[in-house]
Amino acid sequence: MLQTQFNQNLENSDRILCFHINESNQIQIIRLKNIAKLKYERVIFPGERLFFEAVPNAVLEIYSCKDGQKNLSSVQLCDRIRVNQESSTLKPSNQTSLGYISL
Repeated sequence: MLQTQFNQNLENSDRILCFHINESNQIQIIRLKNIAKLKYERVIFPGERLFFEAVPNAVLEIYSCKDGQKNLSSVQLCDRIRVNQESSTLKPSNQTSLGYISL
């Protein structure tokens, strides 16, 4: 499932569009860190795709969940997973349903 989330708490000039896909076979919990006045946490199911807005210096923490425990599996700067909006084309697979969320 593809989801898009827009954060109303960020200044327009600071926002970048980021993308994350859960390519594992485990549920993931993602958290955005290093953003003042904002706490963002979301559950991402296997195969799920997510577009979200953040500031370039935000940090995305990715936790893998297995057997009731969550383990930090990856930490990425949002600037490194930003979408190149000028030339990006999303081509979802046939198995992916599309859904859009605007917060």
